[in-house]
This record gives sequence, C-alpha cells and structure tokens, in this order.
Amino acid sequence: MKDLLQKIHTEIWPWYNPGSRLFFVNVLASALISIIFLIIYHRQSLRYIFNSSNLTKYWLNSSAILDYKIYFINGIIKVILFAPVLGLSFYFSKYTIKFLFFIQPDFEPQSGGFVSFLLATIFVYVWDDFLRFIHHYFMHTNVFLWQLHKTHHSAEVLTPFTLYRIHPLESLMAMARNSISFGVSGGILMFLFSGKVDFITLFGINIFGSIFNLAYGNLRHSHIDISFGWLEYVLISPKQHQIHHSKNPDHFNKNFGVGLAFWDKVFGTLMVSKNQKIISFGVQGSDAYSLAEQFWPWTKIWKCPIIKGFRISKFKSFSKDKIFLKNY
Repeated sequence: MKDLLQKIHTEIWPWYNPGSRLFFVNVLASALISIIFLIIYHRQSLRYIFNSSNLTKYWLNSSAILDYKIYFINGIIKVILFAPVLGLSFYFSKYTIKFLFFIQPDFEPQSGGFVSFLLATIFVYVWDDFLRFIHHYFMHTNVFLWQLHKTHHSAEVLTPFTLYRIHPLESLMAMARNSISFGVSGGILMFLFSGKVDFITLFGINIFGSIFNLAYGNLRHSHIDISFGWLEYVLISPKQHQIHHSKNPDHFNKNFGVGLAFWDKVFGTLMVSKNQKIISFGVQGSDAYSLAEQFWPWTKIWKCPIIKGFRISKFKSFSKDKIFLKNY
C-alpha cells in the first residue's frame, strides 16, 4: 500500500520529473516567458498581471477547477489500472528487433558516435511527434473517439492543466501510443547500433522534447498567444494550438500537430496564426463544468446520423458539434 501511495503521489505531483510539463523548471520558464510577453507585447503592467482578481478569474474559474479534478482522477486511475500498459514498450522493442533481423539477417550493427547520437535523437523525436499527430487526428475524425476527445475540448478557459483534461480511456490510448513510440524506436536503434547508441539530452530526456517543454509547451494551453511568424510552417506555436481549440468554425480541425508543423502541412490541416482572432473555446452540448458528463459523454451519440458502424467520418461531421460559448 505504501508503494502504491508513493506512485500515486509521484504521478500527481510531478514537480521534480523532467519528463513532465509540470516539472518545476518548465513551470518557472513558462511563467517568466508569459510575464515578459504580456509586458512587451500586450503592454500590461506587473500590477495588472499579478492582480488577485485576474489571477482568481483565470486559475479558479469553473472550467479550470474541472481541469484539476480530472487531472487528479486520471493520475490515480493511471497508477492503479493502466500502469501495466507502460511495460508493453519492452515487447514492442523485442519484436521490432526480431522483425528487422528477419528481413536483414546479415546486418552489421553500426558504430556509435556523436553523429549517431544526433540522428538517433532526431529520429526518436520526429517519430514520436508523428504518432502524436496521428493519434490526435483520429481522435477528431472518428465519431466514437471524438466523444472521448471532446472532454479535452470542452474547456472554456485554457490552462496548462487542460493538457491533462482528457477522458481516462484517451489517457489509456496515450499510454499505449507512448509504448509503441518508444518501443519501436528503441528496437530500431538497438538493431542499428547493437544497443550502443545514446541520445543528446537535457535534464535527462531528449533535448528536443526538453526544449519544447521548457520554451513553450505549457503555453499551448493558455491565453498567452505567442506566434512564431514564418516559423509556424515548421513548428506549431502556442497560438496555433489555441486556434485548434477555438470555437470559430473557420478554425475547426486545424493544427493537430504537437511540435512539428510538417504533418499538418501534408494533411492539409495547417493554419498559421497571422490575422487569426480567437474569441473563446468550447464544445456544443458538452457541459464544461460537469465531471459526470465528461466521463460519460456518449448520451447523444446514438442520435448522430453519420453512425454507420465504426468508421472514419469526414471533418465536417464534427463542425456542428461546436458552438460559440460565452467568454470566461
């Protein structure tokens, strides 16, 4: 029981886990960047930024409070029920190596070195980013999966905790995706370099993922509308992800990417933030403040006219599932 409670505590309070966006260094960096951006770009004073009324309105509104509730519940569920899924990465690595030796039985492993480390670091990051994009794409374009994912999109105010505002079943899918991502990439690299390859890291994790979390990962779910200009054709900016959450019909099903904009460009879903105005966020028919409805969102799904078995629907199928909700 003591070990279980310790695991739950570690999951819910990840302040010293460099792999979490809530790692204290990432949080402090996000806060500092936000303050500088608000002062320089929005001409706000420190007095206004730290006004207790404004802070309360942002951090303690009903939508944000539901973020916190779902975050804690998911943390407990992941430790008690879903933890074994993480162990699947070992099997994905094992069978990836077996498959590669089956098709290339005479392959000679390559030697390590900085170039190998760099290529391995890039490969792992790009592969993981692609799987995150594909996962996100299907969460929007499949009628059943959307019922899960709209828990995330029902937030009317975006906070860094909105990242964790997801249905437990989507959390399970994300854990399985991570097992596939790291298992397959790990198997490929062990095959290529006979297990002797290493990665370029920062705080002990892939340097690209660490820079992402440190520089702007937490700002994607926030009101800090930082744009990247022309670089948005390469990287997804915080404002581009905020566009993804926008209730403006012109913004529906845009910018599925997490780090790289390339996947959206290929799938025709990329939207740069220039001249785009975001009013507010929300999902039609979804109570942003009801915990019960967020965990059981299928009440009206059987009335949906597009359901003809478990199939992929077109983007337009879900455009009507969002409405203009009042601003917070």
